[in-house]
Amino acid sequence: MNASIRLSPTGSVKAIPQAVLGRSCSGAGNLRKYLGGDWAGIIARIQDGYLTDMGFSAILISQPAENIHVCMEDEEGTASYHGYWPRDFLRPNPYFGSMDTFRALLSTNA
Repeated sequence: MNASIRLSPTGSVKAIPQAVLGRSCSGAGNLRKYLGGDWAGIIARIQDGYLTDMGFSAILISQPAENIHVCMEDEEGTASYHGYWPRDFLRPNPYFGSMDTFRALLSTNA
């Protein structure tokens, strides 16, 4: 389950990049597990024109569901930042932000 966000009110799609949130659009976040990418960072990149200036009219983001927090018993506590190992489909991934921030992302237009 990935979430697609339309950036263009015209509905025309030129290109749709995938944003693996744990690796893109720095906001606040747990750098040890995710490198800081979050929904607030994607909102900022939509509002500042970064994505639309490159011709993107929609984006495909990592699924919003909470993922397992530690997937390897290594010293760093490696996590599944990509979103492919959901733990709870009814809760948002806390490293990406709150459900309110996710809703704000869904209603953000360029």
